[in-house]
Amino acid sequence: MFDSLLLILDEPNTGLDPNALIQLKDLIKREKARGKTLLITSHVMQFVEEVADEVIYLLEGSIYFNGTLEELMAATQQSNVEHAIAELTKTELNG
Repeated sequence: MFDSLLLILDEPNTGLDPNALIQLKDLIKREKARGKTLLITSHVMQFVEEVADEVIYLLEGSIYFNGTLEELMAATQQSNVEHAIAELTKTELNG
């Protein structure tokens, strides 16, 4: 693999056993520390909460949120990403 400044990982945690997941998270941390940008798609909010600095939440082709984890928590008054996304979606869908 080339040493690209941008890495795109589509659902990289799917089907991983616990040891492989730990290794993946360590790899992500190392690459971030090297100054790389990682674009990661995931449906697992706990994984997002552990590895993300910023979140873009898409639903049916529309952007419902774009910002930092801290901004997401503040906007929804929730304590974790899973509940924040659920609250955001409920709020956005109900207008």
